[in-house]
Amino acid sequence: MRLWSLVRHRTDRAPSSQLPYLGLDQLESGTGRLAEGSELQPQDDPQALLCQPGDVLFGKLRPYLHKVHNVDDVLVCSGELMVLRPNSQVSGRYLYYVALSDLFVGWATATSYGVKMPRTNWDALRELRVSLPSLDEQRRVADYLDSETGRIDALIAAKRRLREVVSERATALVDAAISRGLDAVADLNETGITGVGPIPTHWAIAPLARLVDPYRPIRYGIVLPGPNVDDGVPIIKSGDVRPGRLAPGLLDRTTHEIESGYIKSRVFPGDIVYSIRGSVGDAEIVPGELHMANLTQDAARIAPRDGLDPRWLLHALRSRRLFAQLESGMTGAAVKGVNIGALRKLRVPLPPLEEQHAIAVFLDRETAVMGQITSAASRQIDLLNEFRQALITSTVTGEIPLPPEWAGDEWKKVAS
Repeated sequence: MRLWSLVRHRTDRAPSSQLPYLGLDQLESGTGRLAEGSELQPQDDPQALLCQPGDVLFGKLRPYLHKVHNVDDVLVCSGELMVLRPNSQVSGRYLYYVALSDLFVGWATATSYGVKMPRTNWDALRELRVSLPSLDEQRRVADYLDSETGRIDALIAAKRRLREVVSERATALVDAAISRGLDAVADLNETGITGVGPIPTHWAIAPLARLVDPYRPIRYGIVLPGPNVDDGVPIIKSGDVRPGRLAPGLLDRTTHEIESGYIKSRVFPGDIVYSIRGSVGDAEIVPGELHMANLTQDAARIAPRDGLDPRWLLHALRSRRLFAQLESGMTGAAVKGVNIGALRKLRVPLPPLEEQHAIAVFLDRETAVMGQITSAASRQIDLLNEFRQALITSTVTGEIPLPPEWAGDEWKKVAS
């Protein structure tokens, strides 16, 4: 049956309502749940729509994100959500799972318009063909999917907790090694520096500006790099300061003409790049295959001086304790940033070179193991989400029958 014969597309306005308000960005992708930390608070929106219990909401903007919600209480929602009200032939919970299926989302995506921000509308979506079993079977399908997706979601939650615990353990390990070293019984002196705390008595404290090559001081790069060009110079943006991202084939490029005005911010293998805007605090070492590149104004170059272990300095710059010195001075509302002068003044605990090597080797080994655990957990989460989506789609389209314990008497007779 066509979707238009099963639901009504509601556009009842409620701009001055004091009811809870649901925005598109408050929904998780693919689960129908509110995003973590989201609260439905009254909000003035002249385009807000009134929603009733049993309605199903579907995100019109970028429909491939699977933004769907089953309304269980009276509320208002953003005009970026389509309000679908099932008629007497359709269970709202069944419609909710249909809207989550690849069939529904695939149709919405295929009929969307716009390149950068595609969106669908009711005129396109209303023609979708939907399988409609009896109301009794619709309820059984919804009950079955409630149960099975609940089990999957519990597994996903457990994997996320594991990932968070291991990530927190890795962070604590780096903090301890960078501020106190590997000798648990070393004598300590209090530094009085925010985030640093006591350090071994034979260590020094130095501003980051003194730990770099004096001929290549800390600086950011190109202010206006222009559009990406195929044969230009690779440029490192804040979002590129990620594991595996600093590769010639993955970076945008600026023209040689623009780059020639910023020769003092060029980076070379072994330099450290540090994000100073957006994802502030991310740091990576420039790999050997990136022989010549430059920066944008969102990233800073830190070229370790002779007599320092670059791997140790990288771990130090990733330390949460050292980042605390910068955090209080961060500026910006929507996009946070750190002043390049504050980065140069960052106070770094400085062990002897031999201890730097030992700390770097220890942290490389331990964080690599923990990184493998978190990566494995992330892959398992992705697989569970894929299985969840496939289960919903195959069940509401009838590709796989309900298990006997969930099927009705008529199905059981056929199965026997």
